[in-house]
Amino acid sequence: QAVGYAGSYIVATAFFAIGAATAATLPGVVRVDGAVPGTTPPRVGFGELLTGPMRPVLILALAFGLPFSMVYSVWPIWIANELGLGQATYSQLWGLAAFAEVPFMLGAGWMIGRAGAPRTFTLGLVAFSAVYCVYLINPPIEGLFLAQVVRGLGFAAYTATSLTMAIELAPATARGRAAGLYQSAQGLAQITGNWIGPPLAGAFGFRTIYALAAVAVIGGAAYAMRIARPTPQSEH
Repeated sequence: QAVGYAGSYIVATAFFAIGAATAATLPGVVRVDGAVPGTTPPRVGFGELLTGPMRPVLILALAFGLPFSMVYSVWPIWIANELGLGQATYSQLWGLAAFAEVPFMLGAGWMIGRAGAPRTFTLGLVAFSAVYCVYLINPPIEGLFLAQVVRGLGFAAYTATSLTMAIELAPATARGRAAGLYQSAQGLAQITGNWIGPPLAGAFGFRTIYALAAVAVIGGAAYAMRIARPTPQSEH
């Protein structure tokens, strides 16, 4: 509201430039854990990863990413126009969730070390299901603020574990491909959710969108507990 859209983009550009400059200084990783010096490690293709032990976590990437994008493609309209709270409140609610992710990321790292990545991952999905259920009942503003804090918890727990699990489920020599495959599944889910969210909301209403998202994510949480443990690494 103070500087307008153009001013906000300028501020964002400055921070992205700082991030890009910092990223350019990061050291590259040359050696792959598990590789024997002087030998060529076996090549693992995308097809083997897709049909192998990575398949459950890729399914979960779709189970989380599609409802997430479907909901948040229409969420600003719901907050600003349907509930009549305006754009400023929408931005504050979004910022609250993003700000809450910072301490919850630290908490998720602590939980991974004690309860394991699958349980932390499941916590993130359960938290998002709870958030969608809160949206479903058209809560007062206090309920929305609480839901956004829980959303920060859910996003932190999911983000801190999802890519890590995808990489650990792949052979050590194929972790780059595993990361690319996982991100592709996430991207496909986001594109699909953004594409179908507005038409569904227009045809059936916002509450239908939130109900479908809650069911999909809680189903993903139940499935997440069946993910195979990371492949043990050989002793060096």
